Amino acid sequence: MGAIATPYKDPKSGIYYVRVAFPANVRHIIGKRELKMSLRTKDSREAKLKAIDPTQDAYTQIELARAKLSVTSNVELTPRDCAVIAQRWYARVRSNIEAGGDTSEFISYDVGKLSDTGLTDESLEVTFTFGFTDTLSI
Repeated sequence: MGAIATPYKDPKSGIYYVRVAFPANVRHIIGKRELKMSLRTKDSREAKLKAIDPTQDAYTQIELARAKLSVTSNVELTPRDCAVIAQRWYARVRSNIEAGGDTSEFISYDVGKLSDTGLTDESLEVTFTFGFTDTLSI
């Protein structure tokens, strides 16, 4: 991954910054060339402590981008991550159904075989099974 980014002092203002350059192969996924962030301090000890979180976040972004590039992903999802993914999927699917009315991908129905049951069209009961409900607890 490379060396940990160390804070550097701006020569004009004396304020410390942290900078992490993103590798060229993941820049298009992350959307920027580097992370540069003011640590809002002129004290070097405080700057070193404040640089830890943004640096870790930058390296996590790099790892996730590399995982996205690879065929297999070894990213572990937390229950919250899963809930967010499910909520976004549900919102997208629900809006598509409401906009177009096409539910064929999510609703199946079983009419059985008329010859096996001896039922006529008028007395035939159709069972609908819906793939998700409005009562998701997220």
